[in-house]
Amino acid sequence: MDEAPQSANRMTAMLRDPSTIFVYWNLGGEARDFLRKKVGEEAYRAALWMLRLTNLDTGRAQDVGVDPDAGNWYLKVDPDAMYETEIGLKSGSQFFRALSAAPVRVPPESYSAVYDRDWMVLEEDYKRLMQLGWDGFAGSSLASFALDREEQEAWVTAVRETESEDSEKPTSPGVPDYQGRK
Repeated sequence: MDEAPQSANRMTAMLRDPSTIFVYWNLGGEARDFLRKKVGEEAYRAALWMLRLTNLDTGRAQDVGVDPDAGNWYLKVDPDAMYETEIGLKSGSQFFRALSAAPVRVPPESYSAVYDRDWMVLEEDYKRLMQLGWDGFAGSSLASFALDREEQEAWVTAVRETESEDSEKPTSPGVPDYQGRK
């Protein structure tokens, strides 16, 4: 596979965790020449290089001063939002974009409250469970073990009823309920 030349202009943003986006870029001479022509030589020298982080859900943008040759940066973000990142020049109140990355969706900071306890039991697993659980089948092979469909459904129903009586939601011993970052 051919590699892109070092002068290729590209910017990528990726999620590191629910509070951090990692951005990396390669700002070649073409992008710098384009900006130099767009703003003028004097303004180009006086302008500051910035990473612009825009929360697409709220429309709020913030600028972070960077060295364009650094090539990467970590940005602190709020969880559960969509962000866009750009690198460019800031001259006065104007921002001139050189590169932008595809938007990144940052997930919520907590675990999902959605869970599904209705797992499908595969026939092979069901047979193995029955073999291990019933004394009458302890020495038999899976090939000789068979239950009719009614017996299988009755067993699965009984297991599900027992599960629903035991607890409201799945838990792990010794692990308190997650309340998010403090």
